[in-house]
Amino acid sequence: AEGGDEGGGNSAAAAVFRGARIALSPLLSREEEDAAREFISAGSGIAVAVLDPKRGFAPVSAKYVVCPAAPTAEERRALLAVPAAERAKQVTCHWLETCVQQERVVELTEPAGKSAKSAPVANPAYRPLPCDAP
Repeated sequence: AEGGDEGGGNSAAAAVFRGARIALSPLLSREEEDAAREFISAGSGIAVAVLDPKRGFAPVSAKYVVCPAAPTAEERRALLAVPAAERAKQVTCHWLETCVQQERVVELTEPAGKSAKSAPVANPAYRPLPCDAP
């Protein structure tokens, strides 16, 4: 038997985040926070709190920061106020769910197609919306 299944169940999904520290934005609704914690746990990640809730900075050791999928204008300003390196870590619960379902860390940008000239395409559901939802 290859891989050594640890305790049965879906071990690939269980290890998708493999101990990665994933921060929870203080801007998350209770429902989004609960869902994020479930997906992080299902993927063997570690949910951590954001160090400075007023400014939205994640702990330096956090690999990702789970943010509201459809932030209000005020929340969006707070999300955009952080340095670009921190913004690059911003993801949504949908991204966490997709990773667990696909049993892999899904790239935040996927190649557009077979053409090398195509720019990478970002799935808008994986990051906080950059504008108000209709």
